[in-house]
Amino acid sequence: MSFDSEQLRTLIHQAACGTINRQHLSKLVQIARVMCEAHLRYVRPSALRFGANQGLTPTELAYDCLGTVFARDATGCFHFMQSLVAALHAPLDEIPGDELVAALRASIASITDRHLAQLYAFNDPSGTKIKRNIRNALKNKNSCMSLSRDFRGTILQPTHGDPLDEYDPFPVEDLQAPFP
Repeated sequence: MSFDSEQLRTLIHQAACGTINRQHLSKLVQIARVMCEAHLRYVRPSALRFGANQGLTPTELAYDCLGTVFARDATGCFHFMQSLVAALHAPLDEIPGDELVAALRASIASITDRHLAQLYAFNDPSGTKIKRNIRNALKNKNSCMSLSRDFRGTILQPTHGDPLDEYDPFPVEDLQAPFP
């Protein structure tokens, strides 16, 4: 699928204003789906396995994640697109095309990650409680551990000291072993 940034600029403007026609909306949905599916494949591959266990293909999972992106408000406008345009550091007409594509891709990745978190929470409520309890325990200013985000997702690491990222991850099998 090919598109240029000027075409994307026009599609986003039309969606934000609520003047987009069905054909252009379909093109914008395709662009967003490709971005979302790429994020799922290359950044969140475990989500694809999770989706497959739920009976969802990667494309279906991507469309599921994009539901909120293409939700209309009472006036027929797409609130997500209005928010995207408002969050840009320059007016839509002036922002460079590559920055517009990057902004859309980052916004879609954020929406996708939030939707995945909701799906995981729905399917594993106890896992969600564990993460919440860890996050609450780390709010103490004297905590020696902290949560941070990187390309792997949310990670728990020492607040002061070397996180030892140069070493291989701890074996999952050892973590899954029963306690004595």
